[in-house]
Amino acid sequence: MAARRRSQDAAVKKKRGPGRVRKWLRRSAVTRRRRVRSWWTQAGALAQNLAYKSPFALHLTKEALNAGLNASCMDEALMMENRNQSYMLTMQLMKYLEQQR
Repeated sequence: MAARRRSQDAAVKKKRGPGRVRKWLRRSAVTRRRRVRSWWTQAGALAQNLAYKSPFALHLTKEALNAGLNASCMDEALMMENRNQSYMLTMQLMKYLEQQR
């Protein structure tokens, strides 16, 4: 990526001269900052959303993500997902039955 950026910088220098290169670099830095701000805003919104979720559901999600990253095949990842969905369905069913009493 750094090599690509260097080649882009060199191409800009040849076409526009050194003064415009600085201006181009400033613009790209501002654009990167905006993207980072946007990313942090989205991350904050996601964190607030996760804060309202069940701790058990978050635990299962983290476990499934880690297992999916380490899974050697798609079947293993699907088995983990199916297991977690079974747990959550069972919990919902238990809550519903308790409310009916």
